[in-house]
Amino acid sequence: MRRPLSAALLCLALPAAAIAQERTLRVVSPWEIGSLEPSRAGYVFTRMEVAETLTGADDGGLAVPRLAASWTVSDDGLVWHFTLREGARFHDGTAVTAESVAAALGRARAQPGVFGNAPIAAIEARQGAVEIRL
Repeated sequence: MRRPLSAALLCLALPAAAIAQERTLRVVSPWEIGSLEPSRAGYVFTRMEVAETLTGADDGGLAVPRLAASWTVSDDGLVWHFTLREGARFHDGTAVTAESVAAALGRARAQPGVFGNAPIAAIEARQGAVEIRL
């Protein structure tokens, strides 16, 4: 239990010049990272705020905006339309688009795990938003 805390304190103690010269990104987390594949360890990345979900949950369990600024659901509950937050950017500064989000969700859906078992018929970018059809 002390090892992650010790590593974090060690990183804080390194001189800024030494850190600036090194090109390796070191991540210190109190959670075990078993894989860099988000579909296998995505909760770790969202807790560390490295990845973001379309929605989150408040303390009462109700959905709240995250990457999606808003969303609508069809009357039959089968079509979910997520409008993305303006100005969202990837780590390299490129814009997060509906196409990139739909592609990421499609990739995650193809991986082993709970998301792959969801009754999703299609995930598509439509008019700048992400549409998920069940």
